[in-house]
Amino acid sequence: MSEQIIQGGVSRDRAALTEGRTGESSDSRGAKAAKKKRNRNTPLYRWSFTIHKWAGLIAAVWLGVLGLTGFFMNNGEWRWLQQVTAPTWLASENVAQNAARNVFRYLQIDPANTSVRVAGGPRGLWRSADGGASWSPTRFEGYAHPQIFAVEADPVRGWERLWIGTDDGLFVTTDKGETARPVALSGESVTALAQGASSSEMLGVVDKSRVFRFDPNTPSKIEMLDLGPLPKEARPESVRLHRLIRSIHFGRGLFEPAISRLINDFGGLAMFFLAITGLLYWGFGKWWRMQAKAGVRGMSPEAKRTTTSWLYRIHGATIGLLCAPILLYLALTGIVIDHDRELGDLLRSTMTPKALYTPAFRPSLWDERIDAIVGYPGAPGVFSVGNFLGLFTTADGGKTWAREDDAEGKPIGGANRMRRIGDRIVMMSGMGSNATIRGDDFVFRQAALAPPEGMGIGPGRGMGRTKEMSERRGDAAASGNQPPHGAGESAGRPARPMMMGAMSRGFAPTDVTAFNGDLLWRTGAKFVVTSLDGARIKMLEPTQPEAPGVPMFMWLRSLHTGALFWSEWRWVNDIFATLALFLIATGLIRWWRQKWM
Repeated sequence: MSEQIIQGGVSRDRAALTEGRTGESSDSRGAKAAKKKRNRNTPLYRWSFTIHKWAGLIAAVWLGVLGLTGFFMNNGEWRWLQQVTAPTWLASENVAQNAARNVFRYLQIDPANTSVRVAGGPRGLWRSADGGASWSPTRFEGYAHPQIFAVEADPVRGWERLWIGTDDGLFVTTDKGETARPVALSGESVTALAQGASSSEMLGVVDKSRVFRFDPNTPSKIEMLDLGPLPKEARPESVRLHRLIRSIHFGRGLFEPAISRLINDFGGLAMFFLAITGLLYWGFGKWWRMQAKAGVRGMSPEAKRTTTSWLYRIHGATIGLLCAPILLYLALTGIVIDHDRELGDLLRSTMTPKALYTPAFRPSLWDERIDAIVGYPGAPGVFSVGNFLGLFTTADGGKTWAREDDAEGKPIGGANRMRRIGDRIVMMSGMGSNATIRGDDFVFRQAALAPPEGMGIGPGRGMGRTKEMSERRGDAAASGNQPPHGAGESAGRPARPMMMGAMSRGFAPTDVTAFNGDLLWRTGAKFVVTSLDGARIKMLEPTQPEAPGVPMFMWLRSLHTGALFWSEWRWVNDIFATLALFLIATGLIRWWRQKWM
């Protein structure tokens, strides 16, 4: 009896000591616990708990798939995503056919012999000597198998020496694509190439960020140009809402490209790990209750509490709390993009006010913002670069820049890929926009690539340019080296009518090449032949190199969109995106009530 009294006294002493250290009595702790219990018993908390639980159980697996596939899609430049293939039996018929139609993205034809062609893309480079009836892969020195971003003929030797931009540097072929060897910038991504101002100059772009030039006779001597920043007046005055939404969803529309991509990467991985930790949080509790009913002791109560606590902290109080804004905009923009068929025209006609621009649309640096480049023969220091924001031209080797505007003072639309063909600059934009041809009369004409029922006539548009650029081209013309863009056109020349071609699905071009005095466009559906002014002439059936399987990037994209299962899966994705919105809202309510378990 005396031992029990002593032990009881020791217990009371320990309790008093604990209260003295923490400054908190047992009554105070009990009051806090009771308040926390009352908070959990409020109708709002109970409903949020129920909704969060069932929305999570219904949506967890597919939201995890969307998050993981979204992460990989956000890093589509990885070579293995483009060159490792899934077997066609793992894909739907439509996806397999789409993969077969898009073995290559870029096509160039020898103007002296249209039977000789080279075609390339992320899956490699091929050559044809019979007009595309058969193809053979280019043999790269050292058994390399790079992704192809650009093919450009030599300014002097033409097709006797082709320059190739790859994800592993600059290559050259002197046998019209049969073999290729590296010459410079090993390990770098050469994302664009163009002929320069003279026969001794080629221009290129590294990683969509840096412009370089080299002499074709000494290609190992690369000169990187020091580019000045974009002035504020060179930034676009307005951006289509369609482009803004898609740019944000695909990790290019918030901040600088690297930061935007990192945020989206974090969001995609967060969605995946939230699904995993949420299922574990529910699954462990379910399993332990089943063990208790079966009389199995299992883990100790303390270990169960610790496991539950840490799963909650990782799931809700860390990943969920940090990533809620990211998941919110990914879900909302995903719903809108799913319904481009219904909302696309409205979104393309709605312009985003400048006050609502994200930092990505107010750039000052060129990092990952140079998608294309063209030079101007006889005009040293003059070249233009293009990206999704528009067309920008320098007259002093990149130190200062001016935005190209049309006759109405509006910025030129996106120029994600450009080629100079004779005296014309041909610009192609992503997001399903029209392809544009700028002739030597400084008039912009849209190429009519879609079927005839999508054609119309629109007014011509002139081109604005800076005084310095005009003077530089004028000096070149006076010296007898007239740039092929018409620097000496008459002032006030009336604009010519422009052929309009609505970009139907499948007719957005990825490349253009000279073809028997006309232009041949490589589109996702067909080859389309137009005049040099963009008037549609005919459509040709393309042939593709043999490359079996579905690239992993395309397979993951079809899984992400649901095209792997059903062409109208977008409606199912809408349901899961809506459940994600409920999970975000109820998860924040639960965190606010529960904080750090």
